[in-house]
Amino acid sequence: MSGTTGKLSAEVRIDGAVHIWSGDAMAYPWAPHDGHELPEPQGTVESLLQTLDANGFTGAVCVQPRVYGYDHAYLIGAVHAHRPRLAGVCLVNPVRPFGPRELEVLVVDHGMSGVRLLPLAQRNPQWFVDASGDPLWRAANDLGIVVSVLVRAEQIALVESRARQFPDARIVVDHLGSAPTGGSTAIDDLIGLSGYSNVSVKVSALSFFAATASWEATEDAARAARDSFGPDRVVFGTDWPYSTENVPWSDELVLLERALGSRADESGLLGENAARLWMFGQ
Repeated sequence: MSGTTGKLSAEVRIDGAVHIWSGDAMAYPWAPHDGHELPEPQGTVESLLQTLDANGFTGAVCVQPRVYGYDHAYLIGAVHAHRPRLAGVCLVNPVRPFGPRELEVLVVDHGMSGVRLLPLAQRNPQWFVDASGDPLWRAANDLGIVVSVLVRAEQIALVESRARQFPDARIVVDHLGSAPTGGSTAIDDLIGLSGYSNVSVKVSALSFFAATASWEATEDAARAARDSFGPDRVVFGTDWPYSTENVPWSDELVLLERALGSRADESGLLGENAARLWMFGQ
């Protein structure tokens, strides 16, 4: 992987939700988390950068894909080779005793800017709300990194207890909290989280929800997120390259504009909020 140097451009445009993986499974073996199926679309860092360049975006938040489990070799290499364009979000087992130390190493030694928690992958994730998950939350809070949470629609309300327990933690709810799949109750739960100033939300994976739920539900959730969280606590993301199974990258922006109208062009939503949260250029 060739390096990319220099500072981010004055007009910051960041895709807040992408995943990357190698095309060489021998060099970077698959290690699926919770039986996650192996990906079909191409997801190399080179393909990502070409896509960003073609669409006038300066960078991306690269979330460790579940198909690599806790092996961050490819993500670490990509982030190091392409600073400051890329920021990395790692995965750490939330209940392993050495999880906090593992997180510290990933952040301090390997430059990760956040950690993602996956209550979505479990039917009853007690660790997400009880004391067994506290050490990792404390570690993330002490390190000053973003905690991204991927939840099912019926789990959105669970985020509130952590937002209240760790008021200084920077929490980001991924993919609208899956609210488009949960109807008005889920949207109300998402709106409820906006009352916590330390919580932001990604308006992301719009084509996925349009295909799996409905466009009307997706639009309602996206508008509710922008209206309730305001311009400074929303982040645009595509979920590339999974999103390409539904539409080309550029069509995610079309869907964003369709949902939010003129507000889809807000600088915070399109990059500045992501740059601040995941500390691009630092």
